[in-house]
Amino acid sequence: MERRGDRVYFLGREDSLINIGGAKAIPEEVESALLDVPRVLDLRAFTVANLITGFVIGLEVAAAPQTNIEELPAVTQRAGTARFSVW
Repeated sequence: MERRGDRVYFLGREDSLINIGGAKAIPEEVESALLDVPRVLDLRAFTVANLITGFVIGLEVAAAPQTNIEELPAVTQRAGTARFSVW
């Protein structure tokens, strides 16, 4: 992030690779795949520290109105597992 005068510019991610126990994940690929999930309007993938693997993928999801938020983690998990060999 860079501030120029009264504007803030988001320049991208600090690191574009998530190392999950030796397997590499690219946050942009995860985001792109999960944007195909019905009722997901937008999302952000990021790293979360994990004692076993070092890191795991965390998600912030903007869901469509009337979405059953309690079902969303299982739905995104299934979509990620179907798309990526290591999830």
